Amino acid sequence: MDTRDLDSYYPGYDQYCERLERENRVPYSDYVELEDEIRAYKNLMKKIDSVLSEKTTLKKKIQLIQAVIQDFEEE
Repeated sequence: MDTRDLDSYYPGYDQYCERLERENRVPYSDYVELEDEIRAYKNLMKKIDSVLSEKTTLKKKIQLIQAVIQDFEEE
């Protein structure tokens, strides 16, 4: 207990906080899945950025971006 004001301490509060912490943990598999999704979206953004930096017509860029997005959705 790290409190200086013992009059404001509620008995069982520490146990309550510990229980909340245990019950609200994210399973590791969910964490890994989220990290994979973040990585996939970052790669998508890099591909779109590389398409935008190409020296070609706007119409061709749009077609390429649509193809990149379609490939991403199929994966």
